[in-house]
Amino acid sequence: MASRFLELPDDALHSIFQRVRRRQQLVMRLLCQRFRNLIDERCVTAWCLSIPPNIFRGDPAKQDFLPIAILDSVPGLRIISSDLVVKVLEEVPLSCLRDLDISGNRIRAKRMQALIASGLAKLTTLTSLNVSDTEIGDAELQALAQTHLPLTSLNVSNNVLGNAGLQALANSANFPGLTSLNVSYGFGNDGLQALASSTNFLRLTSLHVGGSYGDDGLQALADSANFPRLTSLHVGGSFWDVGLYALAHSANFPGLTSLNVAGRYGNIGLQALADSANFPGLTSLHAEGDCIGDDGLKALARSANFPLLTSLDILGKVFSSAGLQALADSPNFPGLTSLSVFGQGILDDGRQALVRSANFPHLITLKVSR
Repeated sequence: MASRFLELPDDALHSIFQRVRRRQQLVMRLLCQRFRNLIDERCVTAWCLSIPPNIFRGDPAKQDFLPIAILDSVPGLRIISSDLVVKVLEEVPLSCLRDLDISGNRIRAKRMQALIASGLAKLTTLTSLNVSDTEIGDAELQALAQTHLPLTSLNVSNNVLGNAGLQALANSANFPGLTSLNVSYGFGNDGLQALASSTNFLRLTSLHVGGSYGDDGLQALADSANFPRLTSLHVGGSFWDVGLYALAHSANFPGLTSLNVAGRYGNIGLQALADSANFPGLTSLHAEGDCIGDDGLKALARSANFPLLTSLDILGKVFSSAGLQALADSPNFPGLTSLSVFGQGILDDGRQALVRSANFPHLITLKVSR
């Protein structure tokens, strides 16, 4: 019977594997290389097992029990218990792991440093690491910077990071293959300036930096030629119009398709961005400024510098009907499929102007709120 089962074509086996639970797939992929390849390549697009806190407890005969040793073969793990993070990283070799997500787990600083030095350092196949929202600080990021993981993606966002941690990461030459980096919050101008001056991240295509940095930090990033492959840039800080003006006039990011700028800037900064011809390939623009008003919105409406935009989000302070009418009358965004405008002062006539506009023939999502 077993031999006849093995004679089934790949499509038939694939159909069977799709009908069993993820934990049963984990067991079946250990039976032979053919099963492993079929399950990894055809049953799931992103192999990531989510581990609840009680999965290794109780009766092994029960269906929801999973022997901890079986995790050594999985390529992706999402662990949702801080105790299990420690247990898994300390007890399981994880020799095939490529994707590790321990975001949201609160682990004491000293224990986290030890895990980075021992548990994480052994993961020689790891390419993606997410430690966002784990309350790690500078000491933990400094320890992480000393590891030699073959990472292509690193997410350390929503943590308590200062300049020292980001400087240590910027000075580390241990992640030459990194293509995606997400770091926030807490660091200021010195941290971002260190990152901007680093030549250790030349392969980055996606960069997200959120902190308390101001105009000087964003100016340093704008002046940097060390990110030649960037296609996605997200900057969120305490910068004003001067910082955004510098970014708008930078010719160092010609390949950007997605730009997200969130700060304290207003109309002058948004006008500088609208007048810039340095981002002709943008398909997504998110502009969030504490002081943006009608003049900024009108400047954006007049701009013909973003012909490929499909997604536009504007979050400002106060928008009147005149500002929304200017956007509704603009013929410069014919490819938009998503448009969001948020600000105080928005009235029904301004909202209706956008709804009735014939200038957005492909629009699928429209959000206008105050």
